[in-house]
Amino acid sequence: DRISGILSAFYVAVATGRVFLIEYTYPQPLSLTLTPKLIEWQHLDLIPPTSSVMSIRMVDPRDPMFALNSLLCLSDSSRSTVLRVEINRYYVAMALWTPKIRGQPSSSEYTFIGTMFRKWKTSCPGVPFTNRLSFHTAFNILFRFSDDVLLRSQEMLREMHMDESISGETLRPFVGVHARIGGIENGYAGGRDPPRHSLNDTRIFFDCASSKSMKIFRNGGRDPEVIPIVIVSDVPAFKHEMKRLSERVKFTNSTTRHDGRSGSKAISSTGDIDTFAELLILSSATCIVGSFSGFSGLAALISGDLHNDSERCFSLYDNCSADNYDFFESDEKGKLNFESEEVYRKCTHQLKCNESSIYL
Repeated sequence: DRISGILSAFYVAVATGRVFLIEYTYPQPLSLTLTPKLIEWQHLDLIPPTSSVMSIRMVDPRDPMFALNSLLCLSDSSRSTVLRVEINRYYVAMALWTPKIRGQPSSSEYTFIGTMFRKWKTSCPGVPFTNRLSFHTAFNILFRFSDDVLLRSQEMLREMHMDESISGETLRPFVGVHARIGGIENGYAGGRDPPRHSLNDTRIFFDCASSKSMKIFRNGGRDPEVIPIVIVSDVPAFKHEMKRLSERVKFTNSTTRHDGRSGSKAISSTGDIDTFAELLILSSATCIVGSFSGFSGLAALISGDLHNDSERCFSLYDNCSADNYDFFESDEKGKLNFESEEVYRKCTHQLKCNESSIYL
């Protein structure tokens, strides 16, 4: 979710002509796992101490459309040179990439919507657009995996007897499975990660992964009975249950964590590296079987460097016949409603743009 929010904020910066910087230090610095690629986003020292700052917090807002309009208002404000955005969803970027809205887009509140799509039409006429492509493009402009993550991914491959280069063409075909079980205590924020799956779902995940092995075989791959199935999960018991079904199942003794769910800084550091190393390996799979989690969606969306979009293979575990599932198109699009101008009039009336901080 945090990576999705960062990419949303990046497109806000592009659409409004702002310098894009990332402040990410808790629970661990982002540079521990992801480092700058084409944009040097880490130089917070570029912000003059005397700069005027307006802040907006958009972490799981109750009313996404109101939150979106609040951001539009602040981005148009001339009172601040710095717009500080806390955001954990991709729907803001999707609004910028929305090609068309219904109704009469006559008021100024509409000008922000579709900004990136209009830039795309001008710069890349005739090139098909998808939200999947916008996500993949932003990630690969901003990030490369850190040396620690690359090293750990190689260690994991050796541990699974898949000792090949993660970045080279020698990595043999394999099926990646991500099962986020949830229901785990959150050591930082308190509470629990909501339950998503159970050990009873093991067979469903395995059967879907086996069917993907057959797909690889039909496309000229190896014998489906020897194609590895690499399992990534937040619950070790799930990995072992999968292993009982087939010797093809491989996993590591990783310290995987989701959303800051570990109790100490030391574990968190190891957990971050392990989690991103597993993300890198999962994104390298020939086919991915995912769960109801942004981690699964992220792995599928950044996998385009290794696989052509037409050959992309990503299915939810319980909808295995659909090979081209788009996580964010399905999960985020429902948060947007561009049906009428009344939505914007209501939001604009409620929002005071001269406030220095807005929490939604």
